[in-house]
Amino acid sequence: EPASMQEALKSGTILCELVNRVSPRSVKKINSSEMPFAQRENIQSFCDAVGALGVKDINNFAADDLYEAKNMKQVMICILALGKKCWAIDGYSGPCLGPPDAEGGGSGHTRAALAAASVNSPGPSRSAKEADSGKKYKWNVKAGGSYVPQVPSVAKKEAQQRDAEQHRVTRKWEVKFAPQLATATRKVTVTSSDIQNFMDQFSDESQLRTAMGGASAPSHEEGLDSNIATIAKKEKVVAQRSAAPKPAALEHEPPQQAEEERPEEDEEEQEEEDDEEEEEEDEEGGENNAAYRGVPPAGVVEGLMMMLTSPDATEKAKAAAALCNICSETDSNRELVVHAGGLPSLIDMLKHPSPEVPFMQSAAAACICNLAANINSKEIIATSGALEVLVQVLRSDNQAAAAQAAGALWSLCVDNDMNKQRVADAGAIPHLIALLHAPDTFAQSQSAGALSECSIRNDNNKRLISEHGAILPLVKMLRSQDLSVQRLSSCALCNVCANHEANKRQAREVGALPVLVHLLSTSQVPEVLSPVAGAICNLSMKCAENKAEFIRLGATDILRHLVTSPIPSLHGNALAALEQLELG
Repeated sequence: EPASMQEALKSGTILCELVNRVSPRSVKKINSSEMPFAQRENIQSFCDAVGALGVKDINNFAADDLYEAKNMKQVMICILALGKKCWAIDGYSGPCLGPPDAEGGGSGHTRAALAAASVNSPGPSRSAKEADSGKKYKWNVKAGGSYVPQVPSVAKKEAQQRDAEQHRVTRKWEVKFAPQLATATRKVTVTSSDIQNFMDQFSDESQLRTAMGGASAPSHEEGLDSNIATIAKKEKVVAQRSAAPKPAALEHEPPQQAEEERPEEDEEEQEEEDDEEEEEEDEEGGENNAAYRGVPPAGVVEGLMMMLTSPDATEKAKAAAALCNICSETDSNRELVVHAGGLPSLIDMLKHPSPEVPFMQSAAAACICNLAANINSKEIIATSGALEVLVQVLRSDNQAAAAQAAGALWSLCVDNDMNKQRVADAGAIPHLIALLHAPDTFAQSQSAGALSECSIRNDNNKRLISEHGAILPLVKMLRSQDLSVQRLSSCALCNVCANHEANKRQAREVGALPVLVHLLSTSQVPEVLSPVAGAICNLSMKCAENKAEFIRLGATDILRHLVTSPIPSLHGNALAALEQLELG
């Protein structure tokens, strides 16, 4: 079956070993790592090797055809084409697939090899094929009745050039990144039979990961950590922290155990008990982690929804943080909270925060951010009044809550063009731009992400963003030491300047071009380099002044190096930018 075949071949190891059996040392290095880039490299090595053995480009496949199962039919066509080429490979005496190519085959095959080939794939014998070698065929006929046209090389080259030109003219690079989901503390024991005990385990100081919302911001060397709650059955629910994706070069900050205050003499004894509990939970890990991704145990969501209406402000805020955790990863949980009526209470917490609970607005906004990650809930949330209230929170003095509100607006706009217009109509853009000047890097990155998403496929928003002065602070953010700020500010510049001549000109005038080239030459992080290359592509597209300046700054040589990257997004954006500078 195609699915099981894709799983078996996805690493590329089997394919590389196959081509080495046919022609030894065709693939000199086979990666054993399970990392995606290593497996893609194996697949690409196989494709290059079979091409060198004579398999035509029209029968070959791209790495994504196999790795992402985009075109498994083409993968099978390539393997069959290699099997036919085996007839013509000197020194090979193993089995072949199908009849030899119309171009003829070698003579180094034994009777045993021919017999094996005839058993594996019935077809005309070599002698019969040679007897017909004087005939010219327009089609190669493969076992199973599939037909592959032989495209003349000149016509094929012209067709490829025509397609490439059309793709270049119509290309509009808009880089998307999902908003960072906000979640709560690392390890909290929850008893489904007693929701109140659940809430008592939360610590006021570490309720939400809001970068500088009550704690110092993580440095660019530490990376950004996000937490994912884990809900288990058997009357126990465990919130388990998981590291957010980050470049391999970064080091993770050691996870911190969330604890309640206790007398000093009991701390050592309690730490030993915590270690024993962690070992027990690790032994149960597989079952519990799998349970989290489904619907929470009966009564958990209902109990938390009741606590959202509690007169106690602390209980309400803790319930919002717990729901934020529950909805951090699973769509079914997000829909459950929305349809159970959780939005009105969350909106009320945004409107009327308690001065005694400073994290209340942050918790409510973060929860709405996670709820909006569900495509079916975006319209419900936007029309419930939450969008306008989130814009009001953007204006508040509570910077941590404003950052979470920006993230929630970003989440609402992902893949929803109507919400992008609603955000602009509600007056959010000037306040998002004001947040770019915040000292908090988390607030900067969230507002840049929201502006980037609002500008995709919306020329009016692009105009508003530039008119309110966003381009200059976005250029300044490119110099930040925070990787997330670098990534999202370059992403915003890429999208804000896409197909907008005035914004391209303004970006050049405020000095964006040399800063982008400097970042392109110094960064080692693909997640940063990809949107930077996309920004260079968009800024130089149909803009002779920007194109000439990028070439003068040496961007072309750097892009030529980045085009060789095995990472698809970086390779694609670097190639697009290089095409603009050299061919555009």
